[in-house]
Amino acid sequence: MSASAAIRQFLFEAQQRVPCHAIAFTPPSRDHFEFQCSAADAAQVRHILENVADSFLLECRNRPEPVVSNKVRFEASGPLLGRFLAIAIQDDKAQLAGVALIFRTMEQKAFSKEDARAIGLLSHQLSKIISQPSDPMTGLLTRNGVEKLIEWRLGSRDARTVATVLYGDIDQLHVVNDLLGFEAGDQVIAAVAHALQQQLASRDAVPFTIGTDSIPLSISFGAATVRGGERSFDHALAAAEVACKAAKDRGRNRVESYEVHDSSINRRIDDIAIVGRLRVALEKGNFQMFGQPIAPLLQPEEVRRYEMLLRLVDEKGRLVLPGQFMSSATRYQLLPQLDRCVISNVLTRLATAKREPGFEPMHLSINLSGPTLSDPTFLDWLVVQIDSSGVPGDWLEFELTETAAVSNLEHAQRLMARLTECGCRFALDDFGTGLSSLAHLKALHFSVLKIDGSFIRDILHNERSDSLVRAVTQLAHGMGMETVAEYVETPEICMRLIELGVQFGQGYAIGRPRPLDKILQPDMQLANAS
Repeated sequence: MSASAAIRQFLFEAQQRVPCHAIAFTPPSRDHFEFQCSAADAAQVRHILENVADSFLLECRNRPEPVVSNKVRFEASGPLLGRFLAIAIQDDKAQLAGVALIFRTMEQKAFSKEDARAIGLLSHQLSKIISQPSDPMTGLLTRNGVEKLIEWRLGSRDARTVATVLYGDIDQLHVVNDLLGFEAGDQVIAAVAHALQQQLASRDAVPFTIGTDSIPLSISFGAATVRGGERSFDHALAAAEVACKAAKDRGRNRVESYEVHDSSINRRIDDIAIVGRLRVALEKGNFQMFGQPIAPLLQPEEVRRYEMLLRLVDEKGRLVLPGQFMSSATRYQLLPQLDRCVISNVLTRLATAKREPGFEPMHLSINLSGPTLSDPTFLDWLVVQIDSSGVPGDWLEFELTETAAVSNLEHAQRLMARLTECGCRFALDDFGTGLSSLAHLKALHFSVLKIDGSFIRDILHNERSDSLVRAVTQLAHGMGMETVAEYVETPEICMRLIELGVQFGQGYAIGRPRPLDKILQPDMQLANAS
């Protein structure tokens, strides 16, 4: 929002407070002339106001109080033009920034002291707003100036008035910055700002030209309501920002309204609320590692395999489950940090435990996210961590989802080849729910295939799930891979998996997650085996 927008807002407010035929604003330089009039004779009235503006500028230059002239003529003996109320608008240095002219016809009532007082109060507000610094690149008011303008606008309305706050964000501006440089990005921002000042509300995109190339630009907007008289602009702006992010999630170049019952928007609010706690937890190590047993189904053996599960610890010492923070971690690109945190913690715990008398090797499975796989520095970092810890590679298994592996195919292949040399194994997680492809399965040398729990939960009642588990088990065995069924929740499901030849099971019927420190204690291993 620019200073000229604030002036237009002032003219609108003035017309509401002091009814008139027309209203205008002109600076001392006379380089522009803001004018509002909806009457049929608007062009003629504008001509009149432009002609008398110089005389009112002169009269108001050293006079802060309003000037009331209820009988104005061009010449001393000429016909009456109308009634005028003029007031000086000063900047923060008490210099004349312009004059507001309020015009009534001679048929309308004369301006009163009450009219002058009302305009005086408005002009004082406008003086504070136009004195706010503007952004040098766009000419728009800074956020502080916008907030003052909104407060003024809301304060002048009654509680029944509903206004809308719009929060806009240029779509994929980072692409322009990456391809053409930040100078071009700044030009884009300035072009969009100019378009907004020109009120091009009917167009959903602005063309931007660099040399001979034309780049289509679009903006995502979020909208939220705020009622007159409330001091809730910050809350409404935050809600509009959340809605804007939802607009980007849903395809960009669109407007989304903040709705209290919109689950997607509520999810984003939750993500915003928890991201700060998540960053603090990562910085201070406020987390705890748990392990869920992966038990053999076809023969009685001691449990030696566990999947690693991360739990955050909040400020009150309570455990926060992944369902409460993974969405936030994904949205705010914190998954690589979480993965590294888990790996470092697990290796440290294993390195300590292996030095204890009576400790026997454990096989711990760690999940790797797609963003971690695409990180070009991750593989070298991981190799250094394993080597420096002294933990044998065959104690480690890394789980990759189909989507993560296929989306980062080259990175996944390089990672698997390098770590296989160290003795590490790899499990394909959630098989059957992602980008399933036998060609990809052939290209990626997994040792373990984990059957997604959505097929395991209803295996006793859904013939298709039963047939799919049977087929996947036969496929895995044919390719020399072990099978692990997830979400084994009942003994009956466990028995059916045994009948189908699934080798390992994981779920509450097998064992609940336990703190890793307890799993690694030698005197606890026998208990864990059950």
